[in-house]
Amino acid sequence: MCIRDRTKVEASSPALSAHVEVDDAEGKVLKDLRDQSLQEFQRFHVGARKLIAFQQWQYFFDFAKYTTNAIGYEFAYLSLHRRHRIWNGRAGALFIVSGQLTMWGPILSRVAAKGVGELTKHRIKRVMQDSSDAKVQVLESDLAVLDRLIKQGKVSNLGVANAIDRGGLYGEHQRFFNDEIRTAQKKNAAAKLTATQNIGAGLYVGGTKTASGILFAIPGFNHHYNNSSARASRVTNDLLFTASLIAIPSSAFGMLDTLRIQVRGEINRHKALKAGMLPGQIASARLKQLDDMEARLRAK
Repeated sequence: MCIRDRTKVEASSPALSAHVEVDDAEGKVLKDLRDQSLQEFQRFHVGARKLIAFQQWQYFFDFAKYTTNAIGYEFAYLSLHRRHRIWNGRAGALFIVSGQLTMWGPILSRVAAKGVGELTKHRIKRVMQDSSDAKVQVLESDLAVLDRLIKQGKVSNLGVANAIDRGGLYGEHQRFFNDEIRTAQKKNAAAKLTATQNIGAGLYVGGTKTASGILFAIPGFNHHYNNSSARASRVTNDLLFTASLIAIPSSAFGMLDTLRIQVRGEINRHKALKAGMLPGQIASARLKQLDDMEARLRAK
């Protein structure tokens, strides 16, 4: 028998008024737990969709920037092989495109992920509409009321024992919600720091790549340098040397930054695996906890 039906039966007897009061308080707690569980589902679901979208867009931008960069180097080789500087201009154009993709890829990936997150929230809005305004503070307040009623001992000894058991179970889940929210806040702070670092690195590497492309494009597309004169050769060599000089530190920085990200990611993943904090581990543990809670409540 659910709490609502049991409350209706108990309300018909004045002797069971204390039970009605406890059942009403417990019903509010159960509603709060339901709302928090729905919000927990929303956080996991939206977070997973945002992560997938971010990764897919990152793959796209990485593929595009490395492809244009590789073709650009092929054109730069052709300028030497065919002895025609127009190929330097074409190489420069592709270097510029590659640089712009490097600069704006991390930003656009995060914008796309945020858009997917908002779209996902909109799609599950009907499911979340009754619990969207629920707060953990309301759950804590209702738990405090239930705990006060239990301690007053107005119900039978057996009823008190069952209510205490359920109250402890509800309190355990309330603490889990608090811990889960604090963990999410820490992850958000760490993600913002990583995003800032990645965006900064992308702007630096992409900016130097763009500058290198411009230096390639000048002698390639300027007809004054598309000849075999000494001045044209000297200016072309100076510009291409400067472009290479700019590209060396940025390429080295990009390699080291990529290595840093990969190493740090593996270290964090290993720590999370040992602590049982990987998303799959958290979801599995949470589902088991909810199954245990359901079994215990049915036993009452």
